[in-house]
Amino acid sequence: MRLVPEEYRRRFFVKAKDAAIWQAGSVLKQMVSFRQHNLLEPLRVAPFDLVFLKNVLIYFDPASKRRVLENVRALIKPGGMLITGAAEGVAEFLRDFERLNPWLYRRPVPARAMEVRR
Repeated sequence: MRLVPEEYRRRFFVKAKDAAIWQAGSVLKQMVSFRQHNLLEPLRVAPFDLVFLKNVLIYFDPASKRRVLENVRALIKPGGMLITGAAEGVAEFLRDFERLNPWLYRRPVPARAMEVRR
């Protein structure tokens, strides 16, 4: 939380009673949903702006990593982000994504979509 700007901390988070951790505040909770899902199976829901697979894929073999990322790729909106762990070993499976950091990838926006936005 030390890297989260003060404005965002006040707006989106609440310090826990024991003061050791921060929790999502009501505004953030209304914007986020959490569900269990088997990553090896396709998920049929609306596209996501952001997907977290941080420190998950390190437990998968290369074939399973590829399968998970194929499933997830289809769910990230153009311009959306994928957050992984730096040691996941997934860069080779995400060559069609823009790598912003060793752990942060952005799904490209098709050129035609960029023209429509202007």
